[in-house]
Amino acid sequence: MPGRRFDFETLMALTHASEDYFLHTIDGLVQRRLLVEEQQSGIYDFSHDKVREVVYRDIGTARLELLHRAVAEKLEQQPLAKTHEHDARLAEHFECGKVWSKAIHYLSLATNHSQALFAMRESLQWLDRAVALIETHPEAATVKMQLDLYEQRGEVRTQAGQMREAVLDFQRVISAAREQGEHAHARDVLIQLGMAYRRADAYEQAVVCLDEALPRLEALKLVRYQIMANDALGCLFLDLNQVERALQHFRHGLELAGEASIQYWVARLQANLAIAQLRLGLTHDQAALLAAQQYTDKHQERWLSLRCLEALALSALTQGDKAACIGYANQLSLLASAGTLQVHGQASYLRGLAALAARAHESAKVELTKALTQAEKIGQVHLAGECHHALAQVACWRGDAEKKARHQARADALAENMIEGLRGSGLTADLKQGFRLGSRATSS
Repeated sequence: MPGRRFDFETLMALTHASEDYFLHTIDGLVQRRLLVEEQQSGIYDFSHDKVREVVYRDIGTARLELLHRAVAEKLEQQPLAKTHEHDARLAEHFECGKVWSKAIHYLSLATNHSQALFAMRESLQWLDRAVALIETHPEAATVKMQLDLYEQRGEVRTQAGQMREAVLDFQRVISAAREQGEHAHARDVLIQLGMAYRRADAYEQAVVCLDEALPRLEALKLVRYQIMANDALGCLFLDLNQVERALQHFRHGLELAGEASIQYWVARLQANLAIAQLRLGLTHDQAALLAAQQYTDKHQERWLSLRCLEALALSALTQGDKAACIGYANQLSLLASAGTLQVHGQASYLRGLAALAARAHESAKVELTKALTQAEKIGQVHLAGECHHALAQVACWRGDAEKKARHQARADALAENMIEGLRGSGLTADLKQGFRLGSRATSS
């Protein structure tokens, strides 16, 4: 069957009936209210799910599989614009028709379309289905295709804030790549694994991955991967409030990216460098930051755009432009998908800081509480600590000494837990004074 919705030409081609006879039959079904016609598009739909269920039950399993294959083959021939809806329909029909290789192929294409739209939750749905198919029918995909799917799912899970799940996918790919002697690929994914560990606040594991990768990359003169590793290490030290060390990595990465003319990394590192400089009270290059944002708009680099918007929001806040800060934070929320709680939490935090600076204490409390809830939901300890610290400031301005003490005590406890968790790792966190307003950017 063509699915719940279908067009006249596709269904007629499947029945091999004459046009007059088929039209008469369809009109009869519409009159009996078993089908509904969308007048403008010429698309038909079952009037109710129960009607569709009865039709499916009467067809029989074997014939149903053949019909799904026929529909899929017909849809493949249609000169439609490549959309994720079209690819998703093809994937569904090939899957129901048990043509596993093509189902996996079109699920992958649907994922790519959804990722381009920054629809992370939808992307994960397609990827989970594709991975389930390769695990059940491994013969339907090459080993490389299987690893690509796991790696892609790890990337999407990272963007969606599902760090523990992302780590599992990356570890699987690294192990397989090493077994096959693909050490360059393993190094690439090792950097991604390090970044996922960092976003999960697992700093010791992050450093192990990145310290392993970077010297080898430098020895092999693999510039792109050196840039990635320096960026990841810079973000890690930024998290630990070791801002001077973060600056060293961002500047070195930016120098490499500029020499290699890799504009994506130039833009990303300009944003990260600006965030680090703002943290230290140093002058940053606003023109370069705006140019980075223009690059993301021109090339539709939505994930990178989040980082640039975050830097611009912090820059506006530093300059006292609270309205601009809120505007950039709102853009963050609009770009982020519903499943990207990490980005929504950062946007709420920035709006809270802007409201706090404007002495709009009730608005600040609402936004910071929202950010805190989102941070705790996905285990973002550092962001949670900053929210508690900011909420302590709100309570102070409102004259609520009890709430101020409670939030500050919670922020201090989280800082102590982070410092304690780093013991024996060779890492230190400059959190002796606890968390500070605006001290972390989490959408990297």
